[in-house]
Amino acid sequence: MAPFLPTDCLSQIFRNLEKDQKSLYSCILVNRLWCATSIEFLWSRPFHFLYTCLSTCPCDEFMRIERSSKLIQVYLSCLNEKEKSILMENKVRLPSSVKQKPLFDYAGFIRYLDLDEFYTAVRDWIEFAHVVSKEDEICEAMESRKKSKKNKKLKLSTVVKFLTKSMKYHDKRKSMSDRESVSSVSTGHSCTSSTSGSNPPPSPILPHPRERLITEYLCKLLMRRSTTLKQLSIDKTHLTRMEGSRCTTLPPLIDRFNNHRFIPDQYLSLPSYPGAINCLPHLSEFICTTRQSKTKLFDSLCEVSHHIHTIVVTMNYHSNGWCGTRSRREVMELEDEAKSLANLISSQRSLQNFELHHCEVGSTVIIQSLQTQSKSLRSICFDSVSFWGWDPLTSLSKCILLQKLVFRSCHGLTCELLEPLTKTKFRNLSTFLMDNSSAPAHSLNMMIKTSGYSIQTLNLGQFKPHPQSTIHVIKTVANYCPNLTTFSSYVDGDEIDHLIALFTLCVNLSSVTLTGPRNSEIEIDGMFFQLARQDLSNLQELNILGAWSFKSESLRQFLMCSKAPIHTLSIDNCYFTDDHLDVVIHCLKNTLKSLRLRLHIRNRLNEESVIRAKRLVDVLEIENFDNYRVSNNNNNNGGEGIFKQKFCKKYWMERRIR
Repeated sequence: MAPFLPTDCLSQIFRNLEKDQKSLYSCILVNRLWCATSIEFLWSRPFHFLYTCLSTCPCDEFMRIERSSKLIQVYLSCLNEKEKSILMENKVRLPSSVKQKPLFDYAGFIRYLDLDEFYTAVRDWIEFAHVVSKEDEICEAMESRKKSKKNKKLKLSTVVKFLTKSMKYHDKRKSMSDRESVSSVSTGHSCTSSTSGSNPPPSPILPHPRERLITEYLCKLLMRRSTTLKQLSIDKTHLTRMEGSRCTTLPPLIDRFNNHRFIPDQYLSLPSYPGAINCLPHLSEFICTTRQSKTKLFDSLCEVSHHIHTIVVTMNYHSNGWCGTRSRREVMELEDEAKSLANLISSQRSLQNFELHHCEVGSTVIIQSLQTQSKSLRSICFDSVSFWGWDPLTSLSKCILLQKLVFRSCHGLTCELLEPLTKTKFRNLSTFLMDNSSAPAHSLNMMIKTSGYSIQTLNLGQFKPHPQSTIHVIKTVANYCPNLTTFSSYVDGDEIDHLIALFTLCVNLSSVTLTGPRNSEIEIDGMFFQLARQDLSNLQELNILGAWSFKSESLRQFLMCSKAPIHTLSIDNCYFTDDHLDVVIHCLKNTLKSLRLRLHIRNRLNEESVIRAKRLVDVLEIENFDNYRVSNNNNNNGGEGIFKQKFCKKYWMERRIR
């Protein structure tokens, strides 16, 4: 037997750990072979690792800036001697470690690059190393103001105010650096401001030639050395990271005036730098959810990247116009951007996933471009899109191989818009979601009849259909979706019988979310008694959200006789007492792992029942509300308080071990 695993086997193992920074760091300390094999995975997403905190963020601003500076210094050391000498000739102070040649080609390992994180790291290093002095910043700002057409005449008070503010900021930064006893370190952070007119705000330009020079060389380095970049993103909605994992010391993406933080044009021009033709042809995922102009970025990517499988994009500018109105110039820029996006989509050879956010202008040309990818598209998602005024989705009906179709927080889903989809049979459609959206019952009914056989995950929305509609979509689902495993829908009182039929005919149901009215209570004791006669051995998750009323005895019959191995149970706005909680603890003591209760203040549970529930489940969340506002009757001050308990067994066990 060989004493060491082959390099190919180690690569496969480390590839499964590429999102686990801690494990990869441990691997490079084992021996030379493990270090040489795992180092490329550890450095495949350095900026993502840099600004990700998996638990409670322990960072402060100085710690973040120091880490960012060390990372940028590693990349600066990868520059060639000519580039380093040019930087020093331009009075860029490089530390001695940068002048030495690195052990590995770190710039060639990067596979996942977020331009916003890259920009933040560069700015942190510039402040850390005092690349630009305060005098240079002030002079540069004054020169830019003099050249500005809008500010030809500067008042003396404005100049004094600007100089005073700048001096205070730099004095504060210097004092903080002195306290830390680290030379040439600053803990201030800069936030790129965005214009606040009705026109689309332009991308900011780096304020100093030295910063522009550093950015240019670093971008050229990444394009020159990295030959297999897989993901390029400007992620403003945290699609590429877990919820709550973003470092809290980072500059806010949106300020208190609702202005978005933009990145300079030098970063958006990344695909135009020399070497991009060798770096970006293998790009497989492109995520761009920023609200700044992206026309040049789309055009440059269209020329070098033709194998993108996933495109996620936001088509919207920040507008301060009255009631969201847009100027003619803004509409024209959005139309040009939509055409550039359409060209990018059409230039791909096998686009599989497309996700569109906030599209108001240029929708027709974008939807028509999807028809060019009809043979490869597998997933289409619309997020926060207003469909009012859109043409019918005829081009989507050509994508007959769709496996996933999602409408999330969308408006304007009319019968005319969805008519082409109702007449098309999507044989492979397994996921159909109307998440926080509402569509006509007639359209949903027709789509389920034509494509329901293959649907496994179905969400009909959390809103009640048209009150005058006599079509019961749940009845159609029960008859046409035999392979359904995950179901979510609004259920009214007259649809209880159809819901029972759904449980009877869809025997593979594993997750069910029922949303009901918030005011008038609906008694479901009869439904529980009838479901108790069925075998629900596959049901693992049950969420009951709404004014449902049921007795503890009917709940006990349902949980005991149906033999449902429920491990996640959520109750919201229902009549739920200590007797109900005791039934849950007794019947699900071997399977329940997560219990979430959101109850009215009159149904507040006693402490003994809560303690017993804590011993049973891993995650327990209890929230009491009064008139849809969280409150606490035990507030001795007479004001409104909060009663919310959240218990996680794993967290408390880890804390106890420490």
